[in-house]
Amino acid sequence: MPPNAVQQSTICTILVLAFGITLIAVRLAKPQTVTAQPRFEVASVRACKATDVPGGGQGRNGGAGRITTSPGRLDAECVTVDRLIREAYLLYADGNPWPVGKTRVQQLPVSTRLLEQTIKGSPAWLDSEHYTIAAKSDGMPGREMMRGPMLQALLAVRFRLKIHRESGAIPVYELRITKGGLKVEAAKDGGCITVDRDHPPPFPVQGQPLPRVCGGWAGDAIYGTTMANLCSQISPFADRDVVDRTGITGVFDVHFDFLRADILPDQSVDGRSEPSEAAHFNAIQSSLPRLGLMLVPARAAGQFLVIDHVDRPTEN
Repeated sequence: MPPNAVQQSTICTILVLAFGITLIAVRLAKPQTVTAQPRFEVASVRACKATDVPGGGQGRNGGAGRITTSPGRLDAECVTVDRLIREAYLLYADGNPWPVGKTRVQQLPVSTRLLEQTIKGSPAWLDSEHYTIAAKSDGMPGREMMRGPMLQALLAVRFRLKIHRESGAIPVYELRITKGGLKVEAAKDGGCITVDRDHPPPFPVQGQPLPRVCGGWAGDAIYGTTMANLCSQISPFADRDVVDRTGITGVFDVHFDFLRADILPDQSVDGRSEPSEAAHFNAIQSSLPRLGLMLVPARAAGQFLVIDHVDRPTEN
């Protein structure tokens, strides 16, 4: 190759490298867009007196008050920090709406057992002292965002909460389809009503039947349910969580067709006969094969909360 050609080739190579370096420098110098984590702009926290706590603080986890949201605002009325943690890190952890089916049946994002798990590292006051919180946001975040990630940030700032998750294997039942195939009916339009968990409907007038709530028990049936929700409805009666392994999507009306006699104990207590959880589960399990379903014992991963540090808040 002639000398002048070599020089020209070298010059071209240098220009290409210089151009590439310039592009990299421009991109590095350009400000990067970072989405800020939504936070409450103003938050008031105060301790409740014993006389302020509804029901004397005897509700689940000692938190008998209410947690409500409205546009840009979260209010917690005399609740425990234990309950706030369960709301923020279990029920609404990722800030997304709970999954729903086409008939808008909601499914809890965590099983009842894991929701009520023992939180390691909890000081005694976490489940006995109650606080009222009024928090306002500058924008209009959704309920799930306020009760999840934004409440997490509030707990970190006002209660100095530091928390992490640990994983562990837990025993479960897997809900599977039998060889004969699924034998349940698709949900009928208008067969049940959708209920907002935060705004339940009023009780019916005396003498009128209770409405069929989508995804909930109505006698021996569950109307408007997904397979995943069916698992969450069976789990409380079982000795372990039930998880969906059917691979079936859609919404169904599931009729178990067991008799009240099937779920009554052999002996009544104080002259009354009430269904026991074990008897109820046995009746459910006996009904599943007629629906083309079965429960298989297995193990699955579960996540558990561990508190590293938490302080009582400074009131304002």
